[in-house]
Amino acid sequence: MARTDGQRISQQRYNDKAYDLINFRVRKGKKEEYKQAAEERGIGLMELARRGIEEYIENHPVDEN
Repeated sequence: MARTDGQRISQQRYNDKAYDLINFRVRKGKKEEYKQAAEERGIGLMELARRGIEEYIENHPVDEN
């Protein structure tokens, strides 16, 4: 069943309050490569990106020189 305009607007308001949006660009062909890697792991592309960022932060501490 299709969502009504009211439902769509309500969902958008919730998303605007609950989430930050991050957009980034990759070289042509990389999106499909990343999407395939995510599918092989049983997750979505955005979940792969989120996990990658979190893993990088965890494993690469900032030098305090």
